[in-house]
Amino acid sequence: MTLVRTSLALVVAAPLAVASPAVAQSRRPMTFEDFAAMKAVSDPQLSPDGATMLYAVRTTDVDANRRATTTYAMALGGGAARAFPDDTTRAAEARWSPDGRRVAYTAGGQLWFVNADGTGRKRLTTLNGGASGPVWAPTGDQIAFVSAVWPGRTTDA
Repeated sequence: MTLVRTSLALVVAAPLAVASPAVAQSRRPMTFEDFAAMKAVSDPQLSPDGATMLYAVRTTDVDANRRATTTYAMALGGGAARAFPDDTTRAAEARWSPDGRRVAYTAGGQLWFVNADGTGRKRLTTLNGGASGPVWAPTGDQIAFVSAVWPGRTTDA
């Protein structure tokens, strides 16, 4: 359990360590640009076997007026973190299946799942209201999620 706590602390402390030298060199009030440049690390998800951590990093593009979230996978036994499931997918809300063989996540406002190694990606929803908050059933054969609905709308089940 100590390894898990240490790894979680490293994931959360990493952005702070990067920012520390700049703060030590010049003391000044934080600006909006400083705030927007910070990466927000959140949503750590430990695999059922305790070997891999999924976590989200949110960045802000002020010029485009948008935020983007990328999920990363990091082996707790060592090695570098990698974008999950790949370098081009902006995955968020990643959740391990109970057996640890698959991961459900949201991307582009829809629900997806993929094998734990990032292969075999499959979109599960195409809802106008999008999908969020995936939760695996304990048996691993179903995923619950939330979607926005509008009264009188008949195109989405």
